Amino acid sequence: MNKKEINFRDPIVERVVEKFVSRSDVGFEKYGHTLHDERTKKMKGLAKYLNDVQEELMDAVLYIQACREEIQDLTEEALIKDFEGVDYLDFDELQVDILEDYNSSTTIGNMVVNYELVDVKKERYGHRN
Repeated sequence: MNKKEINFRDPIVERVVEKFVSRSDVGFEKYGHTLHDERTKKMKGLAKYLNDVQEELMDAVLYIQACREEIQDLTEEALIKDFEGVDYLDFDELQVDILEDYNSSTTIGNMVVNYELVDVKKERYGHRN
């Protein structure tokens, strides 16, 4: 095993490199050889490497989707929490426009909500917080 001292100017880069080293250790423990051994000893060919890359990227896309849905859930929960216990809005009368464009609006789930309308309702009912 080679040892090399590296001076990092960026702690983020340092943490990523540490993760690469850790990941390499896990792989070596699991498979008993390095990627270098695998390649130079012809343990795996180009087609298998490409298949592995494709599978890893497909997994990455799934993880990205799961993260997006988690962010969406957290955003929706935060918006709901913001309006919990608010007594200055009559939610039976509150109407939120669903817009086709994204001007001065935000996406909640698959809806685009125009916040200007909410602000008008706040003015109408008064802001008592």
